[in-house]
Amino acid sequence: MINRSETALKGIIATPVTPLAADGSVDYATQKRMTRFLVAHRVHGIAIPTHMGESLRLSLDERLQLAQKTVDCVEGSVPVMVHVSATDRRDVIRLASDAERIGASGILVHPPYHSRLTAPALEDYFASILSEVNIPVYGYNSRSEGGYSVPGDLVASLASTWSHFRGIKDISGSIDYLAEVCGFAARVNREFSILVGGEHLVAVLALGGHGAFAGAFAIVPRMIHALYEACVQGNMAVARPLQFQLSSLLQVLSVHYPSRYKIALEIMGRPTGSLRLEVGGEYQSERSVVEQVLKEIGAMETEPHGWVTSD
Repeated sequence: MINRSETALKGIIATPVTPLAADGSVDYATQKRMTRFLVAHRVHGIAIPTHMGESLRLSLDERLQLAQKTVDCVEGSVPVMVHVSATDRRDVIRLASDAERIGASGILVHPPYHSRLTAPALEDYFASILSEVNIPVYGYNSRSEGGYSVPGDLVASLASTWSHFRGIKDISGSIDYLAEVCGFAARVNREFSILVGGEHLVAVLALGGHGAFAGAFAIVPRMIHALYEACVQGNMAVARPLQFQLSSLLQVLSVHYPSRYKIALEIMGRPTGSLRLEVGGEYQSERSVVEQVLKEIGAMETEPHGWVTSD
């Protein structure tokens, strides 16, 4: 078995939704089917539960159970990253310690929600978590206007101080930031992974990054896998059209996030229940919009239906 904590995080890291039963409880049976589906369709890793999976609407015990069952299900075949961000630092440290205990490959840490910390305070925040665990820690860079960014100079400082600070997930959408951290990763004399949040693989891999966290992988795994392979091979004639198709899907799914992701999964024969807090509009109109874009990009004919585990 590969020691996943010693290998660089790269490729397609699925960020699945959290399946819920009719009474709002976590549907662990469906979560197991989803995990097996992701692995069967050659995902390179799984991150759970991220914002896509309603992490902040789940209890700490539910989050731990999801992580534990995912680690058990993959049996070491792919790395499992655990998203430990919370509103209370004590909860973050508890989730981080639990992730290490159950055998997770690493953790994702978002800056404190609803806070605009000074640079020293933010470094202290990350240091307090890094000091509690030995598994790889990945920073979670969000949009700076919300006060949630991990500045490039802080990335460099943390990486120089802590050997197990191993990379960044960037969902800012800033090409300047992405270029800055990819440039840093190219200069350091050790593995340091840069992955985007969202399946913008052409951009991140062209800059020397390592992959993407992919919420849509559970919906269109064949398309995303083909896009990744085309990018790795430098075949832009194949990669660009796939990226444009995927982007049209992501634009539709981003409305009422992540409600439409669950609608798309249902359309593809992989129902995961409703959200814990529904944020969508009128269901039938939402479904028709999602179904239309899935047809336009050819997903209804080319992608698997149901929880099939063969590609």
